[in-house]
Amino acid sequence: MTGTLPPRRPLRRVRPRLALSILGPDGVKSVHEAALEVLGRAGVRFASARCLGILADSGGT
Repeated sequence: MTGTLPPRRPLRRVRPRLALSILGPDGVKSVHEAALEVLGRAGVRFASARCLGILADSGGT
């Protein structure tokens, strides 16, 4: 194919009109506490670094 490409139009900024909020801070905290309880009941004393990183990123301690 030979020829020139058509000129590009500038991109239009999009403003989202919908928002999705699944868990708030209290929800994340309750999931974190439940996860720690399950780990304790299952006998897991030392969670993996990946697990601890996920919990830390979600606001857990």
